[in-house]
Amino acid sequence: MRKYTMVHDMVTRLTDNSALRTFFTLYLMAKTSEERQVLSKQFWQEAETLQGTELQALKEAFARSFKHLLPMVNQLHDKTLIATRTAVPA
Repeated sequence: MRKYTMVHDMVTRLTDNSALRTFFTLYLMAKTSEERQVLSKQFWQEAETLQGTELQALKEAFARSFKHLLPMVNQLHDKTLIATRTAVPA
């Protein structure tokens, strides 16, 4: 259950686009790299069927989501450092 909650939290912070949230959730929950490759291929094949402005909006939302990754990684790094410091045996 914890994994689902963490993935949901992460995806919610990455984007407000419902299609991308669904894709990212499925992608992050996939068990193998092969599953992820299939999901990615299917997603972008379906995306290409969108009309021009819809496709452009999806691509822009996708690009924006990556801008959120660095701050999220930095937060995770900080949390890891704090946890490591507090977990050191006395």
